[in-house]
Amino acid sequence: MLKKILVKNSQIFLVVTCFLIGTTCVKAQCSAWTFEFNNVHLSKYLSTYPNNCNNSYNNILRCYWLTPQDACKAAVKEREWEGPQGVKFTFLEPTKVNDSHYKCNYKRSDLTSPSLGEIDTEKENVAQQPSEPFCTVSGPYRQCSDIGSVQPGGSFDKRQKEKIMEMNEKSNGGKSDLAGKTIAGYTEPSTPLDDYFPSDNSREIYQFIPPKDRQTCNCGTNSYKNAIVISNKLKKILANKPPPPELLEAVKKIKPYPCSN
Repeated sequence: MLKKILVKNSQIFLVVTCFLIGTTCVKAQCSAWTFEFNNVHLSKYLSTYPNNCNNSYNNILRCYWLTPQDACKAAVKEREWEGPQGVKFTFLEPTKVNDSHYKCNYKRSDLTSPSLGEIDTEKENVAQQPSEPFCTVSGPYRQCSDIGSVQPGGSFDKRQKEKIMEMNEKSNGGKSDLAGKTIAGYTEPSTPLDDYFPSDNSREIYQFIPPKDRQTCNCGTNSYKNAIVISNKLKKILANKPPPPELLEAVKKIKPYPCSN
């Protein structure tokens, strides 16, 4: 029987291509939960958990979840993939052993008694993610000085949002900062956007390095440098996913806007 190992890993690094021009590079680090996978199911993991799993580094599957409950749900799902055809495996609340050790529980549809603690968990040192730093590409609002708390995982406050929208209106006529560019298969409108949510063409402020990475680590900051204005439709397409290369390349080419007072 395949042994499952659930770990709380304290050294996980985001992988995003680092551009040498106009970037500030730092390393992201956080704690997240994972377990030992059966790589036979690599394609299933990538399709079922696209925001948690990737194999972009040496084709090695890595998956991370914010909570042990979510990691256990995935471990139970793998058990279902390996079980008899037609048998459902239902996740049950895991049993806490200590802060870094849980036992995953589940119930099979063909059995009356639940399987408790069958998926053993323990804390271990996991090889760190690739050591390449992630980079914050400086966007068009970079001439504004950051005031207050600016940190990975932070959100823009009301004052920042108002200033960004004002600058976009004055310097770009209320259009998307990526007007006419094709990002993730979608071409942004070249005409001014409106401000009526939830229209696809409403103006939205977006942190192009997302606040959270695939491993749920705090990532992109709430600095003016990390802001762009795009359409609501493109924002939904990007949806806190790793930024596609064409997005970062397009942002790098935007000339800075004068900062509003």
